[in-house]
Amino acid sequence: MRPGGLRQRVIPRVMALSVAAAVAVTRGGDPAGETILRNVEARLAAVHDYAVTLDVVADIERLNVPPMHATMYFKQPDKVHIDAEGFAMLPREGLQPNVGKLLGRYAVAGVAKDTLDGIAVRKVTLLAKSDRSFPRSLTVYVNPQRWTTERIVTSGAADRLATISFTYVQVEGVWLPGGMTAAFA
Repeated sequence: MRPGGLRQRVIPRVMALSVAAAVAVTRGGDPAGETILRNVEARLAAVHDYAVTLDVVADIERLNVPPMHATMYFKQPDKVHIDAEGFAMLPREGLQPNVGKLLGRYAVAGVAKDTLDGIAVRKVTLLAKSDRSFPRSLTVYVNPQRWTTERIVTSGAADRLATISFTYVQVEGVWLPGGMTAAFA
């Protein structure tokens, strides 16, 4: 091989990959963020249905909400039914976001590495594609070791934040939601 031969082959490939990445981002999102969200979706693809008992704690400013106990039933592709005595405040899409619908309404604005409770996560920031979409932005924290949504933070009217944090239980090798804490500020 003559000197510089490898360099001459590698540089055009690197440039082609850079151009492809720039085109993908220009088309409306960060492909790495979309891949992360698709991995979360794929994790549950083999689960056809499940039922889980949720113990929900809501921390709402100036409002005393007692802990809630509910049973959530999930059936593919995105059917959710919640049974609870009395009033139960549970965000349906927050428990198991439909990635296809999410990416239809939001564009991935960025991906960053972060930590939650000492666990390395990927922070995917989503911005609404339309002025009519609510909330205007979402931040999804994903554990890349098990592809679970650990936390979702939404920004609503007057920059009010809603934070939903999850705990999981492993059932037959699959991580399923076992608890949720919601905080509204």
